[in-house]
Amino acid sequence: MKKVLIFVPTFSNLSETFILRELDALDKNQRIEVAVLTLKQGKAEIPQNLRNKIFYIPLNFGVGISALPFIFKNLFFISKIGLDFFKTSNDSFLRNIKNFIKSIFFAYRLSFFNFDQLHIHFLSDISTILGLASLIVKKPFSISGHARDIFVDGSAINFKVQKAKFITLCNTKAFLKCLELSGGKGRKNVVLGFHGIDPREYEFKMRELNFTKQIEILTDARFTPKKGLIPLSQAIISLINDYDFKINFTIIGLAIGEEQENLMKEVKEIFKNAKVYDSLHIPGNGSGIQQAEVMKYYQQADVFIYAGINTSGGDADGVPNGLLQAAFSGLPVLTTNAGSIGDLYNNENSYIIEQNSSESIIEKFNEMVLDKQLNQKVQKLLHQVSENFEVSKNIKYLEDLLIK
Repeated sequence: MKKVLIFVPTFSNLSETFILRELDALDKNQRIEVAVLTLKQGKAEIPQNLRNKIFYIPLNFGVGISALPFIFKNLFFISKIGLDFFKTSNDSFLRNIKNFIKSIFFAYRLSFFNFDQLHIHFLSDISTILGLASLIVKKPFSISGHARDIFVDGSAINFKVQKAKFITLCNTKAFLKCLELSGGKGRKNVVLGFHGIDPREYEFKMRELNFTKQIEILTDARFTPKKGLIPLSQAIISLINDYDFKINFTIIGLAIGEEQENLMKEVKEIFKNAKVYDSLHIPGNGSGIQQAEVMKYYQQADVFIYAGINTSGGDADGVPNGLLQAAFSGLPVLTTNAGSIGDLYNNENSYIIEQNSSESIIEKFNEMVLDKQLNQKVQKLLHQVSENFEVSKNIKYLEDLLIK
């Protein structure tokens, strides 16, 4: 059985549960032997079957000293890999130097592992470093790319496209951007492969919206500008003031670091100033909650709204997990078409809102309230998500790539 070492920078993040689901399925299918390599431990609960297959490799001064014999022994081959890298990478010289030096020490750490292939998550600097390290220890590598790691933080894309066994992208926009950054080279090994959701984890149920009592509106989004939480909050407040029934608004999201914490405070202030703060709920107060608890909020909700935007800096979403979870839970969906959301969501199965527009959110919410085809839209969305994003189908595609 092929031994695949899968690298994830932090395992497992509450905001990266799609990676956790993918690794869990790969391990349970037993078509390959899986081990996880990571720099640090995240906060998400890890399934029992994976717990003894996780290896932490933080770098420190002691590692540098211990690596010297390895470096001297392999100096000629390391130099050969380095020359090829510097000739091929279109990153700055300083960035290339930093990444190459780090890769030598990671190669030393990799030399202690018995594996046939290294699979790396994210197309940012970390996969440049680990990809080089894998080449130094004479092992093939592959990469899974996502969104920000390509649109904003992409690193040595042309080099990795040439050297990786394959690169899989989880949405159309990221796939096209990767091809663009690589100069259109390596098309055969750059592939589109969606992530998946296990529908068995969700209870699909049709909602009977009761506008005489209250409506529970849910969004699932980190407190970052590209999630559009400010115009969404402003729209929710207008809806609260416009309708006679009570509206509760829940944000499932992380606020990590000063910038995100400030954005969460700004959202709270908007509701406080409008004197409707009791309608706002942020489970975990920005520290995040476990997936089992997340699913309870999806079951309690009546409507799911996602207001993501394409930022001026180029950052954009793929197809956010929250939209997939909403579909499997039977929630009517209002969403922008930011990033690659248009891969699946359209006016036939959901309600498409304009980016950065509170007015558009209000307009589409009002349309949904009166739409006699609401249930048909929800059913159509479930069917289309099941066809494209069910984990049992999509994981086989990744497995086939890894086994080749």
